[in-house]
Amino acid sequence: MTFKTVTKKRLLLEEAISQITTFWPNLFPDSKLCPMKVGIQQDMWQEVKGKGLPLARRRLSACLGSIGHHADYRALIQLGAFRYDKDGQIAGVVTQADVEDNLQRLARRNKDK
Repeated sequence: MTFKTVTKKRLLLEEAISQITTFWPNLFPDSKLCPMKVGIQQDMWQEVKGKGLPLARRRLSACLGSIGHHADYRALIQLGAFRYDKDGQIAGVVTQADVEDNLQRLARRNKDK
């Protein structure tokens, strides 16, 4: 009997952005990253289910994970920066707690390298 090791493979940033903009073109206009609102994945999934969009939940999660963990995205998490919803509308701001969480994540990432 053999066992396969399943590893999470991150998508390339460009591929993830392309997939997301297929369904939500206003979130990353011209493929320009912006901070996403907290809970955007749930909002997107509700739309996928409601409209019957051809996007698997795992694929949505993989795309958002690849974007959210990318250094270019992390660099955008600055105090007071606007956060955007799936339709590209302002839906909040980056808080001090968000900045501190981001710095901790970056420190862990750098430690693991």
